[in-house]
Amino acid sequence: TAVGAVPNTFGVPGVEENCMFFKEISDAARFRREVNERFECATLPGVPRERIKELLTFVVIGAGPTGVELAAELYDMVYQDVAKTFPSRLLQDVNIQIIDLQEKILSAYDRRIAEYATDFFKRANITCLLGAIVKEVKEGCVVIQDKETGEVKDVPFGLAVWCTGIKLNPL
Repeated sequence: TAVGAVPNTFGVPGVEENCMFFKEISDAARFRREVNERFECATLPGVPRERIKELLTFVVIGAGPTGVELAAELYDMVYQDVAKTFPSRLLQDVNIQIIDLQEKILSAYDRRIAEYATDFFKRANITCLLGAIVKEVKEGCVVIQDKETGEVKDVPFGLAVWCTGIKLNPL
């Protein structure tokens, strides 16, 4: 009997409480709902610009195959689907970021695939925060530390998705 796997949080405080996971079909449906909900909140009358920017900042933690594909799909979803439903002025405040401990995205894959994805992210204005250790995830903010310099900084978000891999189900 196989017991499956669960997302690996690596013991980082706040992940379970403040991040979505992306492992099952139900996670994909929830993700779409959550993204739309951020846009709906951003269109409410009287919402300050700073709050709109916060709501429309999407952080993907993990630049492996799941994280990279999710960031690219999110880009497509926002600029193709969501753009048809919500005011176009909101697009200027969308910010998609991907965080990873490694120095490049898709680090375990062929160099050409990683370069292609990196080029796409640059063209799409998806920010790659690489060489970054995730120290903690607070409500609305990921705390990262630069692997080289040790500098710690907060990365605010409206929605964060944890895509760092899986581990055995602890049963």
